Amino acid sequence: MHERLKLLRTILTDYDINYRDEEIQIDIIRKHNFAIRFILKPSINVQKTAIALNPKTYNHINNPSTEIQIFLVNRNGDNIKLINKPSTEVKMAAIRKLGRSIKYINNPTLEMQLLAIKDLHENVQYIKAPHEKVQLEVVRFNMKYISYIKKPTVAVVAVVINAGFKEIQLYKNFRYSGIKLNHLTNDELVQLKLIMS
Repeated sequence: MHERLKLLRTILTDYDINYRDEEIQIDIIRKHNFAIRFILKPSINVQKTAIALNPKTYNHINNPSTEIQIFLVNRNGDNIKLINKPSTEVKMAAIRKLGRSIKYINNPTLEMQLLAIKDLHENVQYIKAPHEKVQLEVVRFNMKYISYIKKPTVAVVAVVINAGFKEIQLYKNFRYSGIKLNHLTNDELVQLKLIMS
């Protein structure tokens, strides 16, 4: 691999890719997409061509614009993991493209979380600490989806219990219900047991 890279660098240096017009640079990128690392100031079109061929070429673009970042996540929302410190606009574009890409976003806002579950409520499983409003939205859509929530709040569990969700009614001992409640305090567990009585 290193030999190929040295050869490519020699060819591009001899060819002096930086002084070629955009069409020639695009043609070179189509043949060798990682050649973008040797272009000092690639145009937007050259950058998009490289990313379209191989999203990992994004790592070889210096100071990529928001437009390029959005182009990258519009190819696949999971590509957000390639971006250091994405803006809110880029995060929202990634989630719009692929709801599960929220798993790569630290501390997503309520708006981001709601967008992630909008089309597929199961995406709640990819949210590290879903907001209570998001949890309620998920269980109101389908009570069984409470099992996708890592730490359901007392209010969410109470909604499920009050709705008569059979799996909870069958298992007075929560450890066997598939619903993770070990994060709740003893007082909160007592509250839930009273609701179930």
